[in-house]
Amino acid sequence: MPTPGAGMVPSTLTPEAAVVGLLVAAVKADGQEVRSELREATLHLERLEPAIAVAPSRVALLVAEAGRSIAARGLEPHVVACAAAVPPAIRLAVFRAALEVAAADGRAAERERAFLALVAKALALDAREAEAAIRARLG
Repeated sequence: MPTPGAGMVPSTLTPEAAVVGLLVAAVKADGQEVRSELREATLHLERLEPAIAVAPSRVALLVAEAGRSIAARGLEPHVVACAAAVPPAIRLAVFRAALEVAAADGRAAERERAFLALVAKALALDAREAEAAIRARLG
């Protein structure tokens, strides 16, 4: 049983919570929360509909849960847990959304590149294709 306030745990993650969790992680990947990244995360969450539909009233709750999960467990365990709950049919779209969120601030920090490689691996995507996408988008 999860400890109170520990955030998301793999056994309780819905696909919606997992996608929000990965997008929140993409915002936090470089250690800064930039408004442009937050806007991009919201935009991509909307673009993933109808595959993933999060009621507007639940978005803030899921964002807060993701933040607690990252703070309690760290970014990597959070990403791995979230990726496991993402439906296979939308994994590539979720990776591309995380890539766009990470790129939204116009900076390509090494931490973001490492984060995106972790996301691709956790989502079981082809590493070469993911690296090519990262290079093409972040330079």
